[in-house]
Amino acid sequence: MKSGKSGTKLYFIIYFTVAIITIVSSNDVAILTFTPFVTYFARAAGINPLPYLFCQFMSANSWGIMPIISNPTNIVIGTGFGQSFGVYVKYAAIPCIFGGMTPCIMLYLMFKKQITKEFMMKEKLPEPKSLINNRFDMWVGVFFLAATVVFMACSSIPGFSIELWQIAGIMAAILLVYNIIIDVWRYIKDKQSPKLKEILATLPYSIIPFLLSLFILVSNLTGTGLFQIIGSNIAKLTNISTPIAVTIFDVIATIFGNALNNIPMSVSMVPIIQATDNNKPLGSIYAAIIGANLIALLTPLGSLAGIMWIALLRGNHVKIGFSDFMKIGFIVTPTALALSLSALMIILLLW
Repeated sequence: MKSGKSGTKLYFIIYFTVAIITIVSSNDVAILTFTPFVTYFARAAGINPLPYLFCQFMSANSWGIMPIISNPTNIVIGTGFGQSFGVYVKYAAIPCIFGGMTPCIMLYLMFKKQITKEFMMKEKLPEPKSLINNRFDMWVGVFFLAATVVFMACSSIPGFSIELWQIAGIMAAILLVYNIIIDVWRYIKDKQSPKLKEILATLPYSIIPFLLSLFILVSNLTGTGLFQIIGSNIAKLTNISTPIAVTIFDVIATIFGNALNNIPMSVSMVPIIQATDNNKPLGSIYAAIIGANLIALLTPLGSLAGIMWIALLRGNHVKIGFSDFMKIGFIVTPTALALSLSALMIILLLW
């Protein structure tokens, strides 16, 4: 165990490992993979899991700002305004660093007494390498993930006309074919049970009708012209200056995100920003994206990742009350938003 007996080392290892996973994959992947680990480890070490669970959750949701692929909200708003992978990173990277480091520092200070305690493992954890079922399959998966990220980064190169969803779809289809071929070959050779069956069984199918329902509801409202009316009415303020536009759209994102969830909020933001008819919309676009990511720190219902996180905690017999979450969220979120939006304003003024 890299952290030894140090709770402080454990805290920072979890925080930055989750940050890396989020950046190269998505916040949902980081939540799904690390939440069971944190709860299991805390139980085995006999320590309070809450500091480390908040650390993991807020890391995943704050560092999801940086690449366009790390949060569905980034994709919805970013692609809605033609932001390529490279252009997106150009404007989102520095605000993400401010938004990501703020929860890290603030949570550490809030839970310092619990985090700085040394711990002794009550159960012996298995060696990490022993948990790998098939090393070759693992490296194939890593290769396809890395290739997907590289191709998405190349999408901003002039002449590279493949859309982000096409890149992800093509790579997923190739990996699917690979798994089918490998499963057939292994079954013929050793009568091994198909791995693809296990993979398909673990997919979060319940998310599909949930997201479709939200998109239908928001799309219906878009068709009524409601969001266009909202955009037209606030245009008088947002078109005055970039700082005003950034502030207003962050407030709208925060309110709408916690009322609707950040994914349908992101869908509604596109027609609202378009209706302002601002000839310099970058401030509004990236303020909405930052708000869509960081509102998840305020309440667990603000994002899909938060909903999954709560469900995973219940499955692992860990209870975090809504009011307990909001006590932490109301302290961390305003500071993270203020610093990341300030960084965004400076970048927009310089670039």
